[in-house]
Amino acid sequence: MESRLYEEGYNESLLRAVAALNETPASTEAILGLLQKHWDLPRGEAEQLLSQERYEGFFQRDFARYLTMYEGFSEEKARAYTTSHMNLLALRKIERPWAIEYNRLYRQIEKQKSQIKGKVHLSSEIEE
Repeated sequence: MESRLYEEGYNESLLRAVAALNETPASTEAILGLLQKHWDLPRGEAEQLLSQERYEGFFQRDFARYLTMYEGFSEEKARAYTTSHMNLLALRKIERPWAIEYNRLYRQIEKQKSQIKGKVHLSSEIEE
């Protein structure tokens, strides 16, 4: 029981450290180096955690809060928006989304989604 609680605390602390480091102006290399040095992580694991924070963590945590506070979303609708496969695909097409003001990011996600939907619609027409 004690080791499970320790592991959960360790994992939560690590994720918070990754989130905090991601908010700094430090380069990707510097962040990865700090994670390797202070958390004794292999390079691949550090890269995976930073990527996860950049494309899912902040989005499902901080961006969801923005949607409820400023875009009028309910908590349930914000959670659905930030876990939507289409929105996550759109997010990955935006360069450095974690560094963009959330009102601009929201507009860029919607623009990317319409472009993705347009490509899907066009490819289905070609197949017919």
